[in-house]
Amino acid sequence: MLILSLCRFSLLILLFSGLTACLPLSFIKPVSTLGISQTRMTDWYERRLSLEQFPSWQFSGRIAMQAGNDAWSATISWRQSDGRYEVEIYGPLGSSRVAVQGSQSHAELTTANGHKLVEADAQRLLEQHTGWSIPVSGLRYWLLALPQPHQPAQQLFDDTGRLLELSQSGWKIRYQSYKPVSGIDMPQKIRMQTDKLTVKLVFKNWRIAGQATL
Repeated sequence: MLILSLCRFSLLILLFSGLTACLPLSFIKPVSTLGISQTRMTDWYERRLSLEQFPSWQFSGRIAMQAGNDAWSATISWRQSDGRYEVEIYGPLGSSRVAVQGSQSHAELTTANGHKLVEADAQRLLEQHTGWSIPVSGLRYWLLALPQPHQPAQQLFDDTGRLLELSQSGWKIRYQSYKPVSGIDMPQKIRMQTDKLTVKLVFKNWRIAGQATL
């Protein structure tokens, strides 16, 4: 059961990572910003431009997911460089390691017993093996506290132009805390939720553009 649960978790991460070659961040446009002050809007643009300078990044932390009465948690390490990604997931006390790696056109998952799952499309792989429906194209941006470009969204900002809440594609994403990394505040705790699925991420260590913050 532990291996099966970690496989399901890894497929979720596979979905996350399949976003690495989506539209460049320079294509992002503000949406639903009616009522935001000019100062806060300026802060928002500056944050977006800063994120454009970070094509490579990595983090380690914890991920938890709940779907109905089923719940899982694991340790996660995620390394991304441009369009390629490497993700490792560990069960309690470092057991049941699962690795995921790939690019936009290829995704490969290796379980603790060496079994491999290969698919060209991460979203199709996830849906086939878990039945979960998650907007693949949005997650690449949500994890960086940005809305997906060219899609309707509702946004709530704090006084420094950071996202507090984002509603998009049927998901509500709450940015519960941030931490400074390489001169820019990055998410520290995220809660993503629909009526069927809740995903929580806690980022312990960020590394961006060759710099590290604990």
